[in-house]
Amino acid sequence: MVKNFWRFITLILLVALLGMLFLIPHANIAVRAQDGSTPTPIPNVGEPPLSAEIDDATTSILNTLEADVVLLRELNQTAPIDRRLVHPTELINFALAEADYTDEQAQDDARFYGAFGFMPEDTDLVELTRNLMTEQLTGYFDPTRDIMFIPNWGGLNAIYGAIYAHEYAQALIHQNFDVASLLDTTDPDQALAALALIEGDAQLTTAFYTGVVLQRNPAIANDLLTQTTLNNPAVYNNMPSILRAELFFPYTAGTEFVRVLYNQTQDWSLVNQAYALPPVSTEQILHPEQYTQNDQPQAVSVKPLDEFFDSQDVAGDWELLRDQTLGEFYLREHLDLFVDSPVAVSTAAGWGGDHFL
Repeated sequence: MVKNFWRFITLILLVALLGMLFLIPHANIAVRAQDGSTPTPIPNVGEPPLSAEIDDATTSILNTLEADVVLLRELNQTAPIDRRLVHPTELINFALAEADYTDEQAQDDARFYGAFGFMPEDTDLVELTRNLMTEQLTGYFDPTRDIMFIPNWGGLNAIYGAIYAHEYAQALIHQNFDVASLLDTTDPDQALAALALIEGDAQLTTAFYTGVVLQRNPAIANDLLTQTTLNNPAVYNNMPSILRAELFFPYTAGTEFVRVLYNQTQDWSLVNQAYALPPVSTEQILHPEQYTQNDQPQAVSVKPLDEFFDSQDVAGDWELLRDQTLGEFYLREHLDLFVDSPVAVSTAAGWGGDHFL
């Protein structure tokens, strides 16, 4: 997926990927609007939705959770974080407005996917991703305002505690590292690699948190297993396979990449350094040794297209839409359309660089 879409898609947390992670004891949230009434799903676009009251017991649980994550990730919170308990509809509307994913951007992305056979070029990505967010949005940290949005689903159980831990880890990462610049690229392969570092970091932190909490209360393991499912995943199940692969890649391959860095020193030093010297390709994520050995993708040059089109007597009748790198991940997914998955994986593993126009 290209740059336009990354800011949008990072708002979605796939609950199924927390399956082996987490949690905190069940706690009911006393949810009251400021006037004592129950919040209603009033759309709120543009301005962050206001919070319902969070009771003292829940606040104490969240304080303990955050303290655990700080100790485990070894990063300090550098600015106050405003917790807001909001109606899910309000959060979805706000997140959609924040994403600002336009029809023009979506059409540009669809052309990329269509060119490599991933989906028809007329796929409505705006509608698809809006539906996906409505179906799966379970938490959101707004790094520009330092607001932690907690959807009011009626109670803070095991799985939502894990989601909060993941989002709080994201908050620490955003406050301590220049995450925005990592994602500020028009190269889809580089953007996916950067997202894998960020999400893999938060996911491994959540895994560590899981172990701590399960040691404290082993009885919640069964709750975790029964609650770890996608939320009525009709949209997710019917979306193009490339989008599902993109959604999973940062959490799965990204977590393994970060785990390898962590295990080399048994601390976060190499992971922290990776934000200053980030992985530049999905090849480095899929093969962490390529990153640690500083094995950079090879530059592949191509002749200017105007020379080709001039020779075909169509000078001036064409427009360059893309000048980018495909990368190992997208090459693998493209090959997977035509050959068995093991063949696609092994073939793409030989990737060393590319250039497409």
